[in-house]
Amino acid sequence: MRKRGDSRRAKTSVDFKQSTEKSKKADFVEDLLDLGYSKINNNIEKTEAKIVITIICILILCVYVSTMYPSVPGGDSGELIISAYQMSVAHPPGYPLFCILGRLFTYIPIGSIAYRVNLLSVFCGVGSALFLLLSVFQWTGSYRAGTFSALIFAFSPLIWTYTIQAEVFAMNNLFVNALLLIMVLYAKRRRENKKQA
Repeated sequence: MRKRGDSRRAKTSVDFKQSTEKSKKADFVEDLLDLGYSKINNNIEKTEAKIVITIICILILCVYVSTMYPSVPGGDSGELIISAYQMSVAHPPGYPLFCILGRLFTYIPIGSIAYRVNLLSVFCGVGSALFLLLSVFQWTGSYRAGTFSALIFAFSPLIWTYTIQAEVFAMNNLFVNALLLIMVLYAKRRRENKKQA
């Protein structure tokens, strides 16, 4: 028969394990929101890194917007623009997220409907380059390496071509690079936990 003290100890150890798991999850979320700035030691370098990253994103955005199709480009873009505007289903698999977000972009009061839906791809492309920049920054600790990789990625011919028109590839790149950032942060956190253990 168990004594009262044994059950209290067992409950305490379970509570400790749960609180430890919660703190690990909170640390991972904190790292995700920090985006690697804690790797930089002084505030001047942190500010410099944030300024450089912001300038790179604005540069990519300006180049993409200036080279973006003002109207309907060829390929599947016309179908995707109509599907987004009418909230209908594009050819299989239908691309529901692209169509929903494209519909939201049609409410922006500039240019034609096609121009507005093309903007969705542009913003997805800029976000994708940003996530790649932050992934490399987390991985190497060098925002210069992250900047270089983001610029090479953003201005590679195939990425650039599909980012300036209403296509689903830019949104796919956004999600892939977001997952890459999450994996890098997870691997970093796991490595730090192994060192502490």
